[in-house]
Amino acid sequence: MIDNILYNPSIISDKLEFLANANNSRFTREAIRAKGSKIWVCHNHNNGTGFSQCISEYDYLTGSKSTTRLGSVTDQDDHNCASLVNLSNGKLFACYSEHPGNSLKWRISENIDDSTEWSEEQNSDPGNGGYVYTQAFEDSSNNIFMFFRDDFPAAIGGWSYIKSNDGGGAFSGYTKFIFHNATNRGYILPYQDQGNKDIIHFVCSFSHPDADTDNSIYHFYFNCSTETFHKSDGTNITANLPLQPEDDCSVIMSVTRPDSAWIEDIIVKNGNPRVLMNFFPNAKNNNTLIKDLYYSECDGVAWSTPYKIHTQMSGYLENYWETDLNGPAYPLNSIFLRSNPDTIIGPKMTSGISELFAITILSDSEFKSKQITFNSQYDQIRPISVDSNRKNLFWVNKQEFNRWDDWNTQIISGTYNK
Repeated sequence: MIDNILYNPSIISDKLEFLANANNSRFTREAIRAKGSKIWVCHNHNNGTGFSQCISEYDYLTGSKSTTRLGSVTDQDDHNCASLVNLSNGKLFACYSEHPGNSLKWRISENIDDSTEWSEEQNSDPGNGGYVYTQAFEDSSNNIFMFFRDDFPAAIGGWSYIKSNDGGGAFSGYTKFIFHNATNRGYILPYQDQGNKDIIHFVCSFSHPDADTDNSIYHFYFNCSTETFHKSDGTNITANLPLQPEDDCSVIMSVTRPDSAWIEDIIVKNGNPRVLMNFFPNAKNNNTLIKDLYYSECDGVAWSTPYKIHTQMSGYLENYWETDLNGPAYPLNSIFLRSNPDTIIGPKMTSGISELFAITILSDSEFKSKQITFNSQYDQIRPISVDSNRKNLFWVNKQEFNRWDDWNTQIISGTYNK
């Protein structure tokens, strides 16, 4: 059920960029965390003195709310949203950068389960600059790994990571693990296995569906304890770093021109990853106007044949940025419910409006779909989920959106239980 629907909730600004932009909603799933009855959401916000990274805290039992300025990056760009980690010592770790930035930045909360006081901002420039999409994870030994894209100049860019073995006090090392070039700039989505914090799964694309219309989807995973990379079946591919996805990683969805594909979400159940993907039939000729939602799961060795769940959209959304170029490549964005990996929250166009659907996974080729929003005046898009008993689902009620200017959207929060 969906309950406790809030329009314009006071804990979060209407201009909640990390939910309002496709790139950021895809790559900042780590911007929202929960513990007990508290929920933390990192977002960019303008309080009248310019944009900056902020964190909003909400306790759904006591009703207490707060918003604290977190970072020093002031660009009005939703790529700058912070990534958040619940550390094992009870504190919060947040990292972020400009888009693109010359340094990686991070802060640690001063108190346990509290986001209102933070240590001084620290920064590092470990590689080539051009940093964006910072994402951090703590392993079973309390080491913190920060992953990020550094792609300027593009000819030597890719995805890299640095490591802290003192709880975020300092980071060292610099390992580039995915290479891209000026023609093909890859994207990744990570998910840490909640049953084994040393394993981080990655689903990746070779490029953007607009930039390279035969864009395929791949998988690999990282073992934090050994700092090694592996194909889906466990094959060690560390010696091949930086990886070339089409040569070194496991293929989930292989496409050829004029079709294309892209990544939506990843989750792990019982140690095995599951992936949501987009397939754009005839993308080269219709500018990604048709967007189908596909699912695949791994049994620990091989991936199931990608299965089409539904057509998300066919045509442009009104009042959406870049509709003259690649707007259709971004919305509507489907996710796995973080509190239940058997549930997908998948928007799709219904009578000209995007509505939310809850989709139950019965098998790798059998699904049960149920509409959960109705008669919406505006598009319901970009859900993001958090592992919480309440307030476990956030999404955008889109009225009008332009990434570089102002936003005219409402953020809706609710609880979904099967």
